[in-house]
Amino acid sequence: MANEMSRFLKWIFFGDNFWCTLWVFLMMWVISVIPINTELINPLEEALNDFKMTDLVYSTIQEDLEADTNIVLVNIGNLARDEVAEQINIINDYEPKVVGIDAFFRTEKDPEIDQKFEKALLRTKNLVLVSKLNRFNEATNQFDTLETSHPKFIKNANLAYANMITKENDFRTSREFSPKEISKNKEEVFFGVKIASLFNPEKAEKILSRGYEKEQINFKGNIFSGDMYNSNMIRFTALDYDQVLSRQFDPSLIKGKIVLFGYMGESIYDVKFWDEDKFYTPLNKRYAGKSFPDMFGVVVHANVISMILREKYIDILDDRLNLFINLLICIINVYIFSFLYKRMHYWYDGSSLLFQLIQSVGIFFCILYIYYYFYIEISLGLALVFLLLLGNFLEIYYGLLKPSFRIYILKKIFRRKIKNKYIKNENYKLH
Repeated sequence: MANEMSRFLKWIFFGDNFWCTLWVFLMMWVISVIPINTELINPLEEALNDFKMTDLVYSTIQEDLEADTNIVLVNIGNLARDEVAEQINIINDYEPKVVGIDAFFRTEKDPEIDQKFEKALLRTKNLVLVSKLNRFNEATNQFDTLETSHPKFIKNANLAYANMITKENDFRTSREFSPKEISKNKEEVFFGVKIASLFNPEKAEKILSRGYEKEQINFKGNIFSGDMYNSNMIRFTALDYDQVLSRQFDPSLIKGKIVLFGYMGESIYDVKFWDEDKFYTPLNKRYAGKSFPDMFGVVVHANVISMILREKYIDILDDRLNLFINLLICIINVYIFSFLYKRMHYWYDGSSLLFQLIQSVGIFFCILYIYYYFYIEISLGLALVFLLLLGNFLEIYYGLLKPSFRIYILKKIFRRKIKNKYIKNENYKLH
């Protein structure tokens, strides 16, 4: 029994499959460090730079969600400050539970207009105004400044930062946010988290207790904004500025709900694809090589609030477990491909390519459906690259490296035998 176990462990860890696995990983590393002319791949890199495989869940699979009736968005367009004040007063007449305004009012203007605007804000219950975190200090791991609207407008407001997490040169793609940060030794929370806490404190506490530095946004949908690419993803009610000013809306939409004021174009019905406050999101139908942003910033905030209230969070698989799964897939495939190589002979090329194709598609859909049904993001990129390279490099191992190594060993043994024979002959002569 002990001998059988010893042979089994030797077969696993010191046989061809073991060395072949190391060989493929070595070649993957060599390829990764080879300098490549970036000019040749820049167009493809730019087209796919802001694309993630899980984006397909939002843009192609997720189409059966119900609209979120807890949140109503109001477009402030290019209204003057006193007109925004009138919008706020009208909305307050219908008793919303929380009002959030995704806009800054940094400077004073006409005193009469400012007074009207200030009164409207003072009248608003559970008001949240945006702030902005500036100048991150790596030494203290916090922000040095907090930018707000003018002090006269924030007397009755809860402040919450609205900083979006986007990378440079990634087309301003919005996928994640930071639930809380430290600014000047004081904890600040994200705009959507603060609004959710005023609407439902228990549910908002759950996202803070998760302890994630960054949370992925589980997007629910968009509004109609003249963007026909997303017309089948409308999940939020949006009122244009003139609908509010003329009170052309159902009052039941507002009572006891969250109302978000923000810029959503000159009109939500205008067909205007480019806008300075628009972001790319995973909902974009043109998920690779996108040409037009698809969601206004205030709508991104609505998606964050909706995610918190629905408690549908995206979890990232632990790095160690993720690595273990990738390595397990790689090792299993080495054993399978080795079996095909040794047993299929002339059929190996076709059967290995077919197996690569089937398994690649299987892994692809596995990633998507785990994300869709369980809200877990798993990364199998290492396994996919290994699988794509395995077929050819396995042939190199069995067809070149292993025979060469055998010849080298045989030569060493042959030379040793000749040397030993020579020594014996010399010893014989001496006697």
